Amino acid sequence: MGEVRKNVKLSDDYDVNGKIYLNIIWHQHQPLYLDPVNDQLRGPWVRALATKDYYDMAATIGKYPDIHCTINLTSVLLFQLQEYYVDRLKPYVDLNKNRVDAKRYFAEMSGKTDPWIDMALKPTKDFTADDDAHLYKNPWNSFGISDVMLKRFPEYRKLKGKGKK
Repeated sequence: MGEVRKNVKLSDDYDVNGKIYLNIIWHQHQPLYLDPVNDQLRGPWVRALATKDYYDMAATIGKYPDIHCTINLTSVLLFQLQEYYVDRLKPYVDLNKNRVDAKRYFAEMSGKTDPWIDMALKPTKDFTADDDAHLYKNPWNSFGISDVMLKRFPEYRKLKGKGKK
């Protein structure tokens, strides 16, 4: 193979003012959030992260053409995006008008993406007690905040109790 050198200092082999070659790998993984009985994703994390964090990371790298990065999108992540969002929502979305045919979606596909898609497409005047409970008490709700964030930002802790009476 090669010669093994002992007692070598970094400065002996490397120019301290030289280039550093760094390989950045972003591994984008989401567990399978599937509820197989209902053929529905249990929560919105796949959609939320894919449309926010995962896209933003790739778009940010695109602004720096001299930086090279590997972004690994796992098969389970891509499967969930394709099967539960792209394939199931595409027939109801008009990209030219920026509209969703909610009436047709509910007639044909209600409950077959994630529960939050149904909540977003349903007029609030039509919410049932179950919808309200889901909105406010479900662990995936948009009003929840983790204990970690509450500890990090005391302002959140103060605000959290204001709506309760």
